[in-house]
Amino acid sequence: DWNTEGVPDGLYVVRVQASDERANPPERALDFALESSPLLVDNRPPEVVDLQAKLPQVSGRARDAASNITEIEYAVDGGEWRPVAPADGIFDDPNEPFAFRLPALAPGAHAVTVRAWDRADNVGSAGITVTIK
Repeated sequence: DWNTEGVPDGLYVVRVQASDERANPPERALDFALESSPLLVDNRPPEVVDLQAKLPQVSGRARDAASNITEIEYAVDGGEWRPVAPADGIFDDPNEPFAFRLPALAPGAHAVTVRAWDRADNVGSAGITVTIK
């Protein structure tokens, strides 16, 4: 097990070395080492940035420094989360522009929250207030 919570984000190669020299005489001792493929450590959540409302549409970007964005959702006034598609239709990039159309809302102020996940299952969010006249 490797707890990576305190490890900076990035690619790491892990080297595992095993030896039986403590249980055998020097002439019979064996050892072996193996290096892993590069492993991605991604502890930072993605950011939801550039949120703008041009009613009835809300747009912005989800971005992550280490891995691809895998999901975006929005909720209005703490309600049900609804999926948002990236602008190009596929989650395949660490920087995903998006836009979605709000449902019909009653007059007044409404809190719109957007959250995004990255490939490492980190989640980040941001919000914007929209006012319906």
